[in-house]
Amino acid sequence: MYTIALCIATYRRPKMLQTLLESLAKITLPEDCEVELRIVDNDSEGSGKPVIDAFRHSTRRFSGIRYTSEPAQNIALARNASINMGGADFFIFVDDDEWVCEEWLVKLIKAAEDYKADSVFGPVYGICTPGTARWIVKGQFFDKLVPPTGTDIDWKNTRTSNTLVRGSWFNGPNEFRFDAELGRSGGSDSDLFSRISAAGGKFVSCAEAEVYEHAPESRTSLRWLWGRAYRNGLIYERISSRRDDEISSTKRFFRRLGAAVILSTKGIPGVLRGDSSQFFRGLLKIPLAMGGLKAAMRPDATSKHVAYKGAKETTKVAFLTNIVSPYRKPVFERLSQTPNWDFTVYADAKREFDRQWEVDSNGLTIVHPKCLSWKRKVRSQKPVPFEQTITLHIPFGLLKNLFSDKPDIVISLELGLRTAIAAFYCRLARKRLIIWAYQSRISGTQGQSRLLWRKFLLRQAEKVVGMGIQAREVLRGWGVPDEKIVDALNAADHVTLRAKLSAPGAQEKVSQISLENAPNKKMAIVVGRLIPLKGVEYLLDLWKDLPNDILEEWQLIFIGDGPLSVLITEANCPSITWKGPVPSEEMAYWYKAADLHIFPTCGDVWGLVVNEASEVGTPSLCSIHAGCCDNLIHSEFDGLQFDPTQKKQASRELIDALDNPRLKTMGQAAKATIAPFSLDNLAESFRKATLTA
Repeated sequence: MYTIALCIATYRRPKMLQTLLESLAKITLPEDCEVELRIVDNDSEGSGKPVIDAFRHSTRRFSGIRYTSEPAQNIALARNASINMGGADFFIFVDDDEWVCEEWLVKLIKAAEDYKADSVFGPVYGICTPGTARWIVKGQFFDKLVPPTGTDIDWKNTRTSNTLVRGSWFNGPNEFRFDAELGRSGGSDSDLFSRISAAGGKFVSCAEAEVYEHAPESRTSLRWLWGRAYRNGLIYERISSRRDDEISSTKRFFRRLGAAVILSTKGIPGVLRGDSSQFFRGLLKIPLAMGGLKAAMRPDATSKHVAYKGAKETTKVAFLTNIVSPYRKPVFERLSQTPNWDFTVYADAKREFDRQWEVDSNGLTIVHPKCLSWKRKVRSQKPVPFEQTITLHIPFGLLKNLFSDKPDIVISLELGLRTAIAAFYCRLARKRLIIWAYQSRISGTQGQSRLLWRKFLLRQAEKVVGMGIQAREVLRGWGVPDEKIVDALNAADHVTLRAKLSAPGAQEKVSQISLENAPNKKMAIVVGRLIPLKGVEYLLDLWKDLPNDILEEWQLIFIGDGPLSVLITEANCPSITWKGPVPSEEMAYWYKAADLHIFPTCGDVWGLVVNEASEVGTPSLCSIHAGCCDNLIHSEFDGLQFDPTQKKQASRELIDALDNPRLKTMGQAAKATIAPFSLDNLAESFRKATLTA
């Protein structure tokens, strides 16, 4: 029995890491061995951890899957951390942007045993993105090729991607390690193998142990290849100076320039035939020579030319929405504070006809593309008929904004024209699209043409953020696979609610509201716009038919504004009051003063008013047509459910709710239920979607 440690250093590439792990789950394992995975996350924020946690639950093939973090941005330290996890007979290094063939591990071990090798190097084939220049693909500039299996390898041609090292070099008395001084500039792998070679180590090739790696679009250019060649010249010169190379740096410089002239000249006929790969291969000897000369003249040049950057690259994230509402602004603020994000909100409009909020940007970067907006009446026919007026937007300037700002990730709300524009940009610019499409069972009922349109848009996204049980149910029904859906816990601004109620004088304000609006009575409140969607008519009909003893005990108060306010005044019922709009900063006191919150909606995709009531300990009688109902209301435990559109049944459910002696107990349970539905968790769900996209 012998042990194998598969060592992976990863840095902010969760999707590629997942691809690698999926390929490792399919490999053939050598007989009579134990194979352990060791993953070291070089990201102090642990961006790879969710991928590792999910992988642990998906396979039992390995003797262990170990994960740790090396917060210092240094590839040598990360690789050393995997070695320091414990001894093994063989250490095998593979990069997080690679994936392996099924016989990969068996072939590496066989080559090590057959040729009594201390290290074995397999080939790595670079897979370029579609549209990559023909000369780059044909020239194999991203391939790391090896000679036929068993061929001796010079240390000058070594690296750690797809590499086996016999454990005795790490576990023995000398305990070889990667040099951390080279961990940021590059060359720590070449340096390690140069030292092992000097100590008598034998290196061989294994052409059958195939590995593949991503060659991202950002690297498939002459500019990037030029920079890589220059850096390689710096690194090689620095390592050679440590090893007392027999060839002087000056001689090496002129050899490389000579090779550049010869190869480029030989490549000219190929250029005329349309194949310029050999010409460019010769041309790239020039930066290699210049880098070596620079390192020879200025030994500190290598450390200044950092390849493995300690400062993390910034990711530009665009969040597309209709407007910036007061209840979404705190989420955007949290997302804008994400380390290494350049976060911008693109809002179609500053406000809509029935949402006249004044929202201070407070440091948020908000862009308003050129947009046409108008009102339109729409009618839902099933399963609950209602009519509402909505604002439609055509953000015709959005595409120009996106191509000008070039975001790396686009998160788009809803499944309309805004998201179609985002999908078009992401397809052309090869960027990542995440769709925020939280739905309810009511909103999930679509006409055939609209359904086909939504399915098409959802197929364009790498991840879909859905909110709650109903949203996942609808998205599944539309053909979105489970692994593509990221569940988000929809949240209201609970921090502000708690702060309001804990401030001095808060209890006095709560008592004053009760005394002024429902003296000697219990108080039920309805919060929201007074429009057909909210079920105002249904609740008014139910309330007016209540028994007199309940009407004398309870006061129903509508808080909000809208065209249906006239129905409240026309009801002419002493136990019904229309308070009108209440400033958002006062709502915490109203929720606390209420004995019951009623949410009679015909089809809200969520219902944040239920979150707010739950946070202060007020139970909700919630319509089953609310998207939040399945998540937040467990009948008789933390609230009550009803269907306001079914009058006979709803009448009984309303009476039972108003007569229920356990309302206070349910309110306390509601506070426990709502605890995970925080703004921090909501923001983290979006971050998770970007990491796994």
